[in-house]
Amino acid sequence: MRQCVHGEGFSVDPQTHSPELLRTWSGKQLFCQQCGAKVIFRHGQLVTPHFAHVASSCCDAGEPETAEHKAGKQLLVEWVRELYPANHTRQEAYLEEIGQRADVLTIFPNGQRLCIEYQCSRIEDKALRKRIEGYDQAQIAQIWIIGKSVFASRSVNRFRLQAWEKTIWERQRLLCLLDPLGRKRLDVLLDLAAVAGAKTLFSCKRRAEWELSRLKLTPEAQLLQADDAPLAAEKKRQSPQAQKTSRRRATRGKAALAHKKTEREREREFLAHPLRKFALARVGDYLSHPLFNQKLEGDQLFAIDHRLWQSYLFLTEIHKVYQRKAVFATGTEIPRLFIKHILTKDDRFFERPFRSVVTRYVDQRLAQTIRRPNERESPGKAVHELVYEYFCRLEALGFLRNTTPDKERISASGMLYGRFDVLFDRFCPDLFGHTERELVAFFRQHDLCYLNGRWFDKKQTRKTPLDV
Repeated sequence: MRQCVHGEGFSVDPQTHSPELLRTWSGKQLFCQQCGAKVIFRHGQLVTPHFAHVASSCCDAGEPETAEHKAGKQLLVEWVRELYPANHTRQEAYLEEIGQRADVLTIFPNGQRLCIEYQCSRIEDKALRKRIEGYDQAQIAQIWIIGKSVFASRSVNRFRLQAWEKTIWERQRLLCLLDPLGRKRLDVLLDLAAVAGAKTLFSCKRRAEWELSRLKLTPEAQLLQADDAPLAAEKKRQSPQAQKTSRRRATRGKAALAHKKTEREREREFLAHPLRKFALARVGDYLSHPLFNQKLEGDQLFAIDHRLWQSYLFLTEIHKVYQRKAVFATGTEIPRLFIKHILTKDDRFFERPFRSVVTRYVDQRLAQTIRRPNERESPGKAVHELVYEYFCRLEALGFLRNTTPDKERISASGMLYGRFDVLFDRFCPDLFGHTERELVAFFRQHDLCYLNGRWFDKKQTRKTPLDV
């Protein structure tokens, strides 16, 4: 032991008294602070000055001390004295009211006490709980730090906790490992999770390694960073290429979460959406038909279900082209679909109700970030790309023909859009009728009327504006 008590009641330390005087008191006037038995002074060329019980003593205060424990206590004392120079801090402080000895004890000017227990060997869980309850009874804040040698044979990522280690974890919600003989850093296991199906097997999700000078210990025994910020895992320095990869992954992760959120909102709003009512009034409950149900990658640009904007685009654009072809076509001039005329503002082509859908239901902030110059990877597709791909799907079904010249194919810059012809003889034969007369009758029955810059429902006796 490092300290004992003199018969007259004062504390005795080898560093404050001369070896000659201690040899005079040895075995006569020196007593153990814990059990009260006489102790002797030991000192030599290979032995650190200390006090020891006689061989027959069973007091645990006389247990042998390892080099790790000794160096760890000294390191912790220096750290606490640097943090709180006005405190009275010492090692091996005996607490008479509870009969325990604290490895490190510091007393604040207001009388508040804080102890640090540095445990470098296995201890029975019952004995540990008794010591913890003793400090709580004496109203002494406590923190338990474990020697790194205890974890020498265990991985910090997946390991088994002994009963006394689990008790410390349940009390502090972190495990502190100190290596005073090596790097002299505190390894903090912040987030432990029990492995499913195993009572004592744990995995560490967050780990931080700190120098003691960068940590602060509060009077309530809470570990913080030097700037009073909570502990967090230190970020390793990454190369520029690794940083780019991390940012790209984070962007993809955010985009995926946003897409899932949009999908949930679409499903919730689909049944009561006005565009669905608009489609049901004209084509019936056929929104699951492949004509209106083409799932496209990058569709999260729209805040509505893909069946809604595709059915509206079909009824207000492809449908109208078909009507003009069925009624006015002479066989030499064929009306065409120009995606550029559908999406861009042009006084020559102002009858474009799909623009109102784009304006209202497209995420404009996301649309601005798509296809920026000098970007190799895109977080999504632009509106004209989605429309182009939808028309290509209809071409595969046999309803449209892609007549876009090779030099005007769809481009990432958004300058070229594409053009398509509507195939009269293959247009929805199973859905709307088989003969030309049936098709014309159907589309005339569900006609739309454009007047003074607004679309109206011609089915009603009184024209009513379309509710987009």
